[in-house]
Amino acid sequence: MPNQDAGFKLIFSNPELVRELLSSGLCDPWRNAEEAISLEKVSGSLVDERLLVRRENDLVWLCRKGEGGVDPADTPPGNKQRALVLVEFQSSPDPIMPVRLASYLSLLYEQAHREGAFSEPGLPRALPVILYHGLPEWNSAIALTDLWSEECPELESVQLQLQPILIDVHHLDETKLPAENNLVGLLIRIERSQDPNVAIYWIRKMNERLLELGEKSLQKSMTQWLKHYFLPTRMPELDFETCKTIEEIIMTSKHLTIDWSVPIREEGIRIGIEQGLKQGVKQGVQQGMEKGAFKILVKLLKRRLGPLSPELEEKLEKASLATLNRLVDVALDVESEAQVFEALGEG
Repeated sequence: MPNQDAGFKLIFSNPELVRELLSSGLCDPWRNAEEAISLEKVSGSLVDERLLVRRENDLVWLCRKGEGGVDPADTPPGNKQRALVLVEFQSSPDPIMPVRLASYLSLLYEQAHREGAFSEPGLPRALPVILYHGLPEWNSAIALTDLWSEECPELESVQLQLQPILIDVHHLDETKLPAENNLVGLLIRIERSQDPNVAIYWIRKMNERLLELGEKSLQKSMTQWLKHYFLPTRMPELDFETCKTIEEIIMTSKHLTIDWSVPIREEGIRIGIEQGLKQGVKQGVQQGMEKGAFKILVKLLKRRLGPLSPELEEKLEKASLATLNRLVDVALDVESEAQVFEALGEG
């Protein structure tokens, strides 16, 4: 399976997408889309001199803001607003994520001090963001305060504080999604789409917005992300390898007999998967309804578990349509093939 974290790192290496993230409304307390923002990429490779261990963070940007739309370059020195933006991509929950971020941030400040970086008075504050794109809901600690024991409560006020922002892509409330003209909002809608109809609709919208903004570099990165990271998990039966633009990807996807009248409103991952199953059944009528449902379910299980054993695929291929429908709910939370076999036994 493609390394999805690497895919997100590819597209978020473009400053325009980070700028859209900061103005998306997802990064409280930075919600003001009218602020002028300049971004300078900071090396994410650090060395812990005490342990002689190299540490890698996904992405680090030094952000400068200009109040009231004033260009940061024209902002008087005494009014400069700087912050480090750390973006970490996660495909699975990490029980010590706050510790990792705190450790990395400390090393970053130490190295900046040694090299004379961030030389303006005072260290820039940090905005740590976790972009989590796994299917199970994030169930690990977010803040460092969530990890402390209950012992010695009188010391609470002197403990290290770190409260990253968690963006749980597949469980973000529909009402909190960024606007449809925001690139990150469109990216989240694409990632949440399990039905090819829905996915292609949002890919078209993304392409229209990128053309409107004239973001050629981001268009190239987004094309690579779609080809190598997103589409192989959603439309594995099609070959997008020769596509050089998003327009070519959209044309290639028409081999799926896309129904452009499908209502484009997802209320969460479960509904998206059920829509995907229905679409699979619809497409599979000529070859048997069971085969269509089987293909969709196998794609979902492979996204959760990776390659499936021949024994499990054979069992699923022989299962009834009612059993395949019932297994959709199981597939949303399954952690191992054994659980799938167990569910098949119940049928």
